[in-house]
Amino acid sequence: DSVSPRVYADPEIVALEQQRIFSRIWNYAAHEREIPSPGDYVRAPVAQNDIIVVRGDDGRINAFYNRCAHRGAVVACEPRGSVQHFECPYHGWCYGRDGKLTAVPPAQGYPEGFGADLYRW
Repeated sequence: DSVSPRVYADPEIVALEQQRIFSRIWNYAAHEREIPSPGDYVRAPVAQNDIIVVRGDDGRINAFYNRCAHRGAVVACEPRGSVQHFECPYHGWCYGRDGKLTAVPPAQGYPEGFGADLYRW
């Protein structure tokens, strides 16, 4: 007739809940008042993922994993701020406020035909 305290504190059960419940449903990440202007962003933990919520140039709210598509490095280190773009500190890949890859330096390091439209958060 009682629930074991283990259900509330066991790391394995918490991980299963994150995977089976919270990663499959809508989760609160930020309030629009936290990002009033284009480029304003906040980081939010959602189902054990680090998410960036950013106001785009068009005024829309965008949300992305806080990871570079190249090598998985964190692209936003501060918990909140305002940016022109997000730049990966590892290899310098840049992403726009809409999540599109905008720059890959140095271009000579990649094969011919490599385009920014190939990668998106």
